[in-house]
Amino acid sequence: MGSVKLWCSRIGLAIGGAGLMWMVNAGFPFKAQLPLLAQSSSDRAEMVSSKQALAKAVLLEIGMAAQYDQFFWHSVDMAVFKPRPVFAEWLQQLFAKRAGWAYAEDEYVSQLTANFSEAELQEILAMAKRPLMKKLLRAEMQAYQDASLERRQLLYEVWDDYNSGKIDVPPEVLR
Repeated sequence: MGSVKLWCSRIGLAIGGAGLMWMVNAGFPFKAQLPLLAQSSSDRAEMVSSKQALAKAVLLEIGMAAQYDQFFWHSVDMAVFKPRPVFAEWLQQLFAKRAGWAYAEDEYVSQLTANFSEAELQEILAMAKRPLMKKLLRAEMQAYQDASLERRQLLYEVWDDYNSGKIDVPPEVLR
């Protein structure tokens, strides 16, 4: 279960964090911070707590919880080939409830606190609050939703081709 949770959270971070990665790669200057080793243990604990709070604020501001749970549509798309909106919606909600954001948030917070200084997290949070960034993130999620019918059809075709023997599995994969 732990490895599945970690795998899913990493997939979610890679896919769902595209908006976050866009912000990170936008070329914002690095702000130096004193090394943790040069600080007292109480200062380090306060900094970690502050960084965790900032990381959670960033994730909240960019809507990562909703994005993460929304990306369960990949699983629903593979499970529900025929248009059955009520069942598909129920299944997506079930996935979100049983394996959703509540199970992945700590991994996301850990990744942000490990990879960004407190000053960098403050910069990211400030960027995430900008109207243009909010617009970008909304557009990203809308594009994902708008692609759902085509994605479902393509996934169905892949599974159909695989199950009918039209796709050969490489021998090294079967080992």
